Amino acid sequence: MKTIDREIKQTIIDSLDVYDIYGSSIKRVSQGWKAVCSLPKHTEKTASFHIYDNLSFNCFGCNTGGDVFKFIMLRDGLSFPDAVNYVANMAGVDISTDRVVRKYEFIYEINKYVTEFYQAQLAKTPVALDYLHTTRGYTDDTIKKFRLGYANTSINKILLEKYRLEDLLLAGVVKKKDSNEIRDFFYKRIMFPIIAGNGDILGFSGRSMDYTKESLYPKYLNSPETPIFKKKKALYGLNVAAIRTMGFANIVEGNPDVCMCDQNGYPNTVAPLGTALTPYHIEILRKYCPYSYLVFDGDAAGDNASLKSVRLLYDSWMGGAIITMPEGHDPDSYIREGNDFGAMFADAMPYGAYLAEKFPGLRSMIYRQLLKRNHFEAAEFLSHIGSSKEMKMFEDLSARKAIISILEDVATIYEKDSITIKKFNGYLYLFMDKRFLVHSKLEEDPIDQSKKMINKIIYNQQPQAAA
Repeated sequence: MKTIDREIKQTIIDSLDVYDIYGSSIKRVSQGWKAVCSLPKHTEKTASFHIYDNLSFNCFGCNTGGDVFKFIMLRDGLSFPDAVNYVANMAGVDISTDRVVRKYEFIYEINKYVTEFYQAQLAKTPVALDYLHTTRGYTDDTIKKFRLGYANTSINKILLEKYRLEDLLLAGVVKKKDSNEIRDFFYKRIMFPIIAGNGDILGFSGRSMDYTKESLYPKYLNSPETPIFKKKKALYGLNVAAIRTMGFANIVEGNPDVCMCDQNGYPNTVAPLGTALTPYHIEILRKYCPYSYLVFDGDAAGDNASLKSVRLLYDSWMGGAIITMPEGHDPDSYIREGNDFGAMFADAMPYGAYLAEKFPGLRSMIYRQLLKRNHFEAAEFLSHIGSSKEMKMFEDLSARKAIISILEDVATIYEKDSITIKKFNGYLYLFMDKRFLVHSKLEEDPIDQSKKMINKIIYNQQPQAAA
């Protein structure tokens, strides 16, 4: 392999996913991720391993760091060229030639051709056009923007004249029956191409026009997983420019929700494809915005999905709030009935507040995490459930955080086991395992008073609590 230059390395890194390289057990923090080090000969069990947004790493336990290629070299015992080949293959980048090309370029080409074929079929099918115009309420501009089509006329024979069968099967646009008969993967469905942020077609989502609960076929049929389409990583409607411009993303449940929101002034709307929200989805959005609104359906299934998704978003340090749809509505139906979708944003509940209401026993933990994040999220939280009790607890925690910060460099005057006492501005401050517990006004010899404070703690006779 020829020497790999900086541009090629960056192309590979940009095509990677952090979870595929470092594993699913990594945990999001404010800047990057942390994990237990997985390098050989390092048996430390604490999370001293840090991963940065450019996918480089540094382990503060074994004092090792570098880029993603060095990590693979150390983890797997590979040479640099072998590590580059391994990572490039994972990223779907072919570096065997003088120029960088995508390994599965032919699938993108096939999907583009299929998209144009289905678009042409839609234009020739009045019943499908009427469904989109009348039943779904889409304008011609929306149909064109999302490149909607209709799978009506069989396409497999046409494709076999242009492409190899093994390539078509890998792309997931045809399927082979047990009898070895080649059939279309999609038939009699409205076709929603799944468009990546750069405009490439990753796959398709087909919706039945006449689905009922009694139907023997599914309402939606998505492309099978292919080398370029993974449901856990794909978001329908991803409009990078709109998300960056508006500064936030709306996360809804289905393709029609995305199209209707876009048509009514919210082009920053995305939806998972027949799967729950995943860490992969959140990391895609975090590249373009720090804030999101979760807008799931107003039914029992939507409530359950919302709770799981909010926990995931909050734990992933994604700022945002949840919009609760009226019972029986999704964004698509709500807008089609003439309601003002934009008005619902004013009543959106911050993720932290939503979790505190669902899990009241975890409120203190949520408060502490908010204090580690930013003042904006804390203010959002208090604006929704800022009762006197919450305000008092927040003030207490804020004061404790400030005291720990102020006294970090102040010398310890007395220490016993895990308890330390510091003197500052006429007060003694008692810490246990570096955690501030109580303070007391200095009234006698500091050492004698420190011993008395510790005795009160040991015998559970607390001195004056911190304000």
